Amino acid sequence: MSVDCRGGCAIELGADGYLRIDHDDARRFFPDDVLVPLLRGGLVLLLPTRGAAAGGLILKQRNGQGDRCVLVSEVFGFAPAAGTYAAIWDEQRGGLRMDIRPPVDAALPRPQPVGLGPFPESHLLVAADNTVAVKTPGGLIDDYNAFVRSPSGEALAALEAAGDPTITALARAAAFAHGLVDDLPEPGPLDGELEALVLMTAAAGLIERGARGEACQRLAAAVVAARDVAPDFAALLEMQLADVLPVDRLADAIEHLRSGVRLAAESTVPLLKAELWMKLGSALQQAGADGNRAVLLEAVNAYQRALQEGITERDHPESYGQIQNNLGLAYLSTPTREASDQLRTGISVQSFRHALQVYDRATYPDMWATVSMNLGNALQYLPSSHPQENLMQAVEIYEDVLAVRTEARDPVAHAVVLLNQANALAHLGIFKPAIEKLARAYKLFSWHEQGEQAAAAKELLDTIQRK
Repeated sequence: MSVDCRGGCAIELGADGYLRIDHDDARRFFPDDVLVPLLRGGLVLLLPTRGAAAGGLILKQRNGQGDRCVLVSEVFGFAPAAGTYAAIWDEQRGGLRMDIRPPVDAALPRPQPVGLGPFPESHLLVAADNTVAVKTPGGLIDDYNAFVRSPSGEALAALEAAGDPTITALARAAAFAHGLVDDLPEPGPLDGELEALVLMTAAAGLIERGARGEACQRLAAAVVAARDVAPDFAALLEMQLADVLPVDRLADAIEHLRSGVRLAAESTVPLLKAELWMKLGSALQQAGADGNRAVLLEAVNAYQRALQEGITERDHPESYGQIQNNLGLAYLSTPTREASDQLRTGISVQSFRHALQVYDRATYPDMWATVSMNLGNALQYLPSSHPQENLMQAVEIYEDVLAVRTEARDPVAHAVVLLNQANALAHLGIFKPAIEKLARAYKLFSWHEQGEQAAAAKELLDTIQRK
């Protein structure tokens, strides 16, 4: 069969399920007025056959000009979206090919809820309920989502061949995240939250390659792209940016976290606000390590807000325990200016006790030892009408910690516990055991070249011996 395969033609699909083609195009591509319609992933193939005996659908004359029509909805199992489509000759398949899927931009409600969950869910798209992309088997958005869940080189090639720039850019980003390709993804024609998604994906790859500076640039650009259209996503990006910044840019990290808190003010994403407040508290606590009262009080407020936003002992025990421990340290570190400030030591004791409800000795031995040490230190300085009881309790806590932070396992940490325990014993007037523990701590610090701590142990030892 001889077919003039130059160029292409326009084909109309009606709401009644009929395919229509004008007289000249029908004669050029289907000289025997017979075709076989096939649907392949949203692409329609119209294959000419030699006569009705060879199988296929007969093109019927629909008007005096000789234009042709044929009912295709029954073959496809649905009525394609009505409209006029450009069909091109596919030499490899030997037929006309046309894409009946709607433009992706029309099928995507914006903004998309991308970037907020773990990968690969973070890269999935949601199609509008009333589009062919949902109703048509093999719609382009469905194909893309299937690829994100189960990637392959063949599926990526098919998505790129579809020719939609939005899907192509997103598919390449997902392919990069899956490790199918090595080239950093670029947003190309994308904007808003979709642009931010690709930039975030590239930033993750740059972090893995050790290029943290470039990663920060990508994340900063992603924040700008998402801020106005997807504030929740922008807040998450601000948090990621704060995590990636080098330690000497702590002030910048704090500002990014503050921005994230503002962006997420109306968020309904579970725990997004809580995590932002928790990270802000941690960054502020670092910044206030020199005793900056205002900064430390802001850190305390941030931790309290994190608890209010849903971090509970039952549902998020480790985060809860970490916040309570950090709260206790922040309270202890805040300089006192008035009598009421001394109450913070009592609050810190309660915070450490709350943390120990999570960090038990059997499950979290290291964190249990850390929080127990903090509790013992707080008890030593707790204003009370019965200080001796608090000091004795501190001595007992240190003794328990010594069983975990053994000399064989960590001699310096063991010596720190001995130093703190000796201090409590000295305040109780129990000098002989205090001297023995200080002597051992001094030797361990000296042997391991811990000069400042060795000097502190020697100074306390000399003070006790003078008494």
